[in-house]
Amino acid sequence: MPLFHFVGIDRPDHLAVRMSVRPDHLEYVKDFVRLGGPLLDEHGQPMGSVMILEADNLETAKVKLSQDPYAKAGLFDSTWLRPWRVAIGSLPGYEG
Repeated sequence: MPLFHFVGIDRPDHLAVRMSVRPDHLEYVKDFVRLGGPLLDEHGQPMGSVMILEADNLETAKVKLSQDPYAKAGLFDSTWLRPWRVAIGSLPGYEG
């Protein structure tokens, strides 16, 4: 299944939103995100998200991400989604 790279930058002053929705976000993405975590600012605080996810195609990836509790809560100020592939190393759980 194809891989996609997602970056979401949080809206300013939305850390409380991130933290309140985080458990639902983690539960939602567990079946299609292969690698992910927060982007950190210079003080080590979350300021966004990076995820490598599997989906049948770009449109399906967009739909999955639009249903993410982070997206539904309006966490992100901007997002970026592109096809991606492993070139160095390996990705746990991926057999592409």
